[in-house]
Amino acid sequence: METMLKSLGERLSLSEKIIKEAAALHRRLEGKQASLGLSVSVESGVCLQLAAENQGKTVDLKTISKCAGSKSKAQYLDSLQNIRTILGLGNSLTLQELVIQINAMSLINPAKELLNLYEKHIRETYGEDRAKSVDTSKELYLCAAVYAAGKQVNIKLDTNKLVILGKTKKKEMTDLGSEMIKLVPVKSVRKSSSTSSGPILTPLKESNRNESGVKRKVGEMVEMDDEGFQEWKKDVLRKAVAAGFNKYRKYL
Repeated sequence: METMLKSLGERLSLSEKIIKEAAALHRRLEGKQASLGLSVSVESGVCLQLAAENQGKTVDLKTISKCAGSKSKAQYLDSLQNIRTILGLGNSLTLQELVIQINAMSLINPAKELLNLYEKHIRETYGEDRAKSVDTSKELYLCAAVYAAGKQVNIKLDTNKLVILGKTKKKEMTDLGSEMIKLVPVKSVRKSSSTSSGPILTPLKESNRNESGVKRKVGEMVEMDDEGFQEWKKDVLRKAVAAGFNKYRKYL
């Protein structure tokens, strides 16, 4: 068993300390004499993940479930939850586990960004001491962030399932999610002039005058439609020819 733990731990680039703790967890699991029907590799993977979590490390679910030989991430997640409960390690839910359970893996990064924005908001508004007292790794904040991320990209989620997973009330979760959305900075979108179908903006020289006879400043822009632009262009060419630049005559 320890050989399997060491081999798997090395493939996952986990420290010797984590591997040793995983071995201790597996001995505890054997002592419970629970009949889980799992392979040695899956049990090893779960124990390594639990040991990593205990030391504040994160292990990618997709990678560890594949290395452990589990048929799917969902199946591995079930094994993880069962062993976690048997060992009495609580039922803490990670963001990665949450999006898998609600089948919304695409929301993991937007949800992370929302959580980061919320943490920054708490620090800047209430100070570091208050920020330390807010644990955004708790189920309420994770579910609110996923709910908000779904709203942002118009992905319909099972709100009732999020409420259950968040161990909270619907209003509390949706209100927190709405608060997170408000923290997202509004991005100004500038329309490219090359794709604009609006009026043409043309710089006039200082000698040009507007319809009222007022001289325009150099570089000032004037609005004109396509017909107006063609007429203005012909006028400029005529003046150029009159000034002796006969090479422009062919454009009239």
